[in-house]
Amino acid sequence: MTHWTPRLVEAQLAEAAEILKRLPADNMQGLLGRLPDPSGDFRKHLARDTIPRHVTSPTSIDRMKEALGWTRDLSQQDYVIVWWRAFGLPWKAICRTVGLQRTAAFTNWNVALSRITLRLNDSSIPRDASQRDIIERARAAKR
Repeated sequence: MTHWTPRLVEAQLAEAAEILKRLPADNMQGLLGRLPDPSGDFRKHLARDTIPRHVTSPTSIDRMKEALGWTRDLSQQDYVIVWWRAFGLPWKAICRTVGLQRTAAFTNWNVALSRITLRLNDSSIPRDASQRDIIERARAAKR
C-alpha cells in the first residue's frame, strides 16, 4: 500500500494530465468536462504541446482514471486549479480564470492536494480544521 504525500499526489496528477494529453481531444474533453476555458489559455497550452496523440498502456489509463476520481469532491475552483497546474499551465493564467491572486490560488492548490493526500491515507479531516491545519496534517503524514 502506498503512503501518500502531497508531492506524490501532485506527481500522479501530472502523470494523469500527460496521459490525457495523449488521448484524442474528444475523449479528453469528456473526462475533464468541468474545466472552464473562457480565455482559451487551456486550449492554447495543449495545442503548444507536441506530444503524439496515441493510446497508452492499460495500467497508465487505470492510474489516470484513479487520479480523476480523486478530484471529484473538490470545489469547482479547486478542481480547476489542481488540474490546470497538473497540465502545467502558468499561475498567471490560472489566477485570471479563477479570479484569485497568486498566493490565494497557491494556498487553495496546497489545501486541495493535502485533502486528497489525507483521504488517500484514510485520515480524517475535522470539520473545523483550518487550511493551515489541513496542510500541516498532510505534511505530518509523510513522516
